[in-house]
Amino acid sequence: MECETNLELLLAQLQGSENIYEQIELLQTLKRLQGLEFDTGFGVWQVTVADLLDEVYNKAGNLGIWAVVRRAVGLRQMIDIGLSDQ
Repeated sequence: MECETNLELLLAQLQGSENIYEQIELLQTLKRLQGLEFDTGFGVWQVTVADLLDEVYNKAGNLGIWAVVRRAVGLRQMIDIGLSDQ
């Protein structure tokens, strides 16, 4: 349970994760706790949850992992009409 609300732990897990499914789960939790504009502190300049969702969206799209693409779209509240075909 602490893992779900401890920001430092969530951010450390996200930063160390190479699993796109784990990344989208962690980003969903961060969005719920802090919102899309939360600065993760991952870059020299501001890197928000929204920025990371965009990155996961693009990576999942390139890999054809449509479940992750759909989740990223939902979390970002974007519209991608091509998803209905996948």
